Amino acid sequence: MTLTRLFFNKDGDLVGYFTLFNESVPKVGKDKLIKENWKLPNSEKSYPAVRLHYLGVDERYQKQGIGYTILISAIDVCTKISKLSGCTFVSVQALNSAVEFYEKYHFKRVATEKKYVNMLLKLEDAEE
Repeated sequence: MTLTRLFFNKDGDLVGYFTLFNESVPKVGKDKLIKENWKLPNSEKSYPAVRLHYLGVDERYQKQGIGYTILISAIDVCTKISKLSGCTFVSVQALNSAVEFYEKYHFKRVATEKKYVNMLLKLEDAEE
């Protein structure tokens, strides 16, 4: 099950959206925990997370800060979910072209696949 939130401008045009769903992410290696200064139980096999499955901005509205606004809204929803359910991370499979965007907002690379870079944002860090 997913949650999708749509964003419209004052004229009623759809400018962007995000989609979230619950998941778990595999245990993060000890070296990565130390590097990112993430204090997490090392005994867990996985950590609860919310996946930012899609985030999109209509190309007519790109480069106007809308992606940032949508991302902050998604993180806000994830933070509320985490307070109710104990989620630790927001995860995203970022296209290579979007990695810098997510890194700018403190997402960390954890693995690279053919088309995607798996990234995590520790929700506790998003509140700072």
